[in-house]
Amino acid sequence: VVSGLYEAAKPTVLSHPRPIVSVMQFLYTFIANKIDPEDLTEQMAQVSSLLDRSVVVDSSTSASVSEPVNEYKITKSSRWNLATVDFEKLKEEFKETKHKHIAIADMKKLIEKKIKQMLKTNEGRVSFAERYRNIIDRYNAGATHTEEFFEELQRFAQDLKEEEQRHIREGLTEDELEIFDLLAKDKLTKKEEQAVKLAAKDLITSLLNASPKVLVQDWWRDAHTKAKVRSVIEEVLDEDLPESYDKESFDHKVSQVFDLVQRLAVNDERWAS
Repeated sequence: VVSGLYEAAKPTVLSHPRPIVSVMQFLYTFIANKIDPEDLTEQMAQVSSLLDRSVVVDSSTSASVSEPVNEYKITKSSRWNLATVDFEKLKEEFKETKHKHIAIADMKKLIEKKIKQMLKTNEGRVSFAERYRNIIDRYNAGATHTEEFFEELQRFAQDLKEEEQRHIREGLTEDELEIFDLLAKDKLTKKEEQAVKLAAKDLITSLLNASPKVLVQDWWRDAHTKAKVRSVIEEVLDEDLPESYDKESFDHKVSQVFDLVQRLAVNDERWAS
């Protein structure tokens, strides 16, 4: 509702350089950061219809409405895209802005939304969520100043951007990268790393294309079908993993992959659903 009324009021709301305009901007941005636009589709349609029926233009004043004044800048964090955002530009804008808390709220919203999305495609990224929480906790405890906090958020957002594109650099799909991260261990040679990537690819292919089918509906409810799924995982890893994986490491990796596949199936998510 606030968004609809605010947008409907432009350019008038921006044409008069009064202190109340800055207050309206603050309230608009604050509320926008608390609401997910995707949850308001029906309500926004109703507001739009209501405005069409109710807003009347006063012809005596419409001719005198001036063009928007560039003095006021409205930031809509919901439209930011991590893949295209210019961090250097944001850094410079932050130095000039009077409402640094709004810029911080925008950056936090961008980061939190992206972390949520990235965790859905790779559970191993939980370390990013933990790192973000530590950044927030240090700031709340007064360990960092506002400017330092914003710069730290920027660096973290850049790291998220790199992580989001890592599967491309590795030559894997998002799903294959998740399994690769589970299977990988420290000090792999380049040759061993390629073997682990092959194992990640083969695991998904083998589980999806096994004959007879192993990922049957609700397979995780029955001990017999669970054993079949685990057997396929063991066969693929036994074939593809490097010899540097001893029995203990092998068994641990089998269990990790099986647990992941089972969680995806139970939650009806992605390729294992």
